[in-house]
Amino acid sequence: MNATSTAISFAAAGRAKPRFVATVGAKPPHLTKAPTQLGKPASLVGLYEADPCGYRLARKLLDQGYHCAVIAPAKFPASLETGSRLTAAMPCSWPVSPARDEAIRDLSRAREDAVRAHRLNL
Repeated sequence: MNATSTAISFAAAGRAKPRFVATVGAKPPHLTKAPTQLGKPASLVGLYEADPCGYRLARKLLDQGYHCAVIAPAKFPASLETGSRLTAAMPCSWPVSPARDEAIRDLSRAREDAVRAHRLNL
């Protein structure tokens, strides 16, 4: 993934080898439309690499009826060949944090960063 596109891959349940499907835009409308071409929400589980943008994509997929798990960057495979060994950082059964909770965490982190920066400049 880069600032303008995201690679979409698909794997059948179990230990099937993932296959590349397409490259789509990186904006949420592109990412939430892509799964509709792969199957019904109840039959798919979305996995994506955790990033600093939080769980916005996971919330959108959950709202559409998809199951979704976020994968820790250190556990995300560098290639499709190892994609069947993903370790979920947030299992599908865990609730995604509400947006308000995520906003409070962001504010808290920003405050910690400001305090740290202030102490370094003293």
